[in-house]
Amino acid sequence: EQELAKKQFLSFLNERHEKAQALALELDHAANMRSPHDWYPVARALNRRIVFHAGPTNSGKTHSAIQAVCETTSAVYCAPLRLLAAEVFDTLNQRGLDGGVGLLTGDDVRGDSEAEHVACTVEHWCSGGVADLS
Repeated sequence: EQELAKKQFLSFLNERHEKAQALALELDHAANMRSPHDWYPVARALNRRIVFHAGPTNSGKTHSAIQAVCETTSAVYCAPLRLLAAEVFDTLNQRGLDGGVGLLTGDDVRGDSEAEHVACTVEHWCSGGVADLS
């Protein structure tokens, strides 16, 4: 009887150990920061041009971004603030862009849900699609 209990206990420990090892491997994979270039293979395969636009307050950064959005067939404008995303949404709507305009913020979802041009806050950006400009 003791041998059976010992055998069952060892089997239980072995099973738990295998589950713990599998969980540890899964966590290691999820937290792996060694190869960020492997995280987004689709995005990396795109022929992209990255522009960093910096300047002081009221220097025209948002105006330049809106101009660029209006010149494309699809775009995502990511704003750091909800109010700025809403202002860009209103501006894009006034310009009557083909493909519709949508707004995604924590409190506010307006416009066309399938819009080609979207103004959003950074935390609500959906990376599932491909846009000409973001």
